[in-house]
Amino acid sequence: MKIAVIHDYADVFRGTRAYPRLQEHEVIIHTEAYTDPARVIAQVAGCDALLLTQQRVPLTRQIIERLPDLRCISQTAATPITSMSPPAPSTASWSLQEAAGAVAPIPPPPN
Repeated sequence: MKIAVIHDYADVFRGTRAYPRLQEHEVIIHTEAYTDPARVIAQVAGCDALLLTQQRVPLTRQIIERLPDLRCISQTAATPITSMSPPAPSTASWSLQEAAGAVAPIPPPPN
């Protein structure tokens, strides 16, 4: 799996505990900060997964339509995604690992 990490201007993703779990996959980390849609498309083209490390890049329909290989989009955040989940950066890393086949999917909680 080819994974693009964009907007990691502090270059912190490599230091996470989840990063080594993706070693069998091609992880491309972009540390530049930008909002230009053409740069997003250029950096993510051909990737199966995208991890947004900042909330500065809006993913519009026009961007998504130009990325036909994209199968998974994940984003970090400062707060948990749900009351049952760990903090969002962990959830984002878990989502990427799941999409890469590194872990078995977690079934949804019962209703």
